[in-house]
Parts: sequence; structure tokens; C-alpha cells
Amino acid sequence: MASTNSQVLYSVFIPTISKVHTEEIIANYFALNSVGKVERVDFVEFQNDEDRACDSKGFQQAFVHFSPQQKTREIMEAIEQKGSYRFYPCEKLINICSFKEQTQYWILLKNKNPVPKTELN
Repeated sequence: MASTNSQVLYSVFIPTISKVHTEEIIANYFALNSVGKVERVDFVEFQNDEDRACDSKGFQQAFVHFSPQQKTREIMEAIEQKGSYRFYPCEKLINICSFKEQTQYWILLKNKNPVPKTELN
């Protein structure tokens, strides 16, 4: 049960992320930027009519659950203080990402209702 509690504490919500980003890609970006180990990613389709336009353009929402590490704690503290955190997945990955990708970022928000891992996730 303790591992579930630590997952709950280290979970972020990304309100808009491209559908090209798989769980593996997201985990790699966070690992390569020394943020922490991603335990799992739960993807969600947009629920209301206003956001369905994003869905049709190839976007979705994601809940990212981490195992706790120092950089993860720093990001969670920043989210608590400021309400959000801009994560630049390609900021330090100049050799891997295109020039355009280096300026793109994901908005990380607090996951207000984290769901523990079950067989249904």
C-alpha cells in the first residue's frame, strides 16, 4: 500500500499533449531530463464539446505518475506554489529534437484526483 501512496503524491496532469507522444516517449523525455522514473501514464480523451476540437487535431490529455525523486519533488513544489509548471521536453536534448521542438513545452498541473494503479488502468 505504501507504493500506491507515493505514486499518488507524485502525479501530474498534462491538459493537452499530442497523440504522437506514447507512454514510452513521455517516460523517455522525463528520464532524459532527469525528472524521474515514470511508473505509468493514463491517457484521457477530451470530455466536453469545447475541447473536442483539440481531440480532432490529434491531441489528448495525460496523467503521468512518477516514482519519487529529487527533481520530481522540485516540480511538484513549483506546481503547488505557482499552480503550474512549464516542462520543456527537448530543452537539453539538442541532438535528438528539432529546432521547433526545443521551444515547445507541456503544461504540468497538479493531479487533483490521482487514481491508483489497478488492473483497469
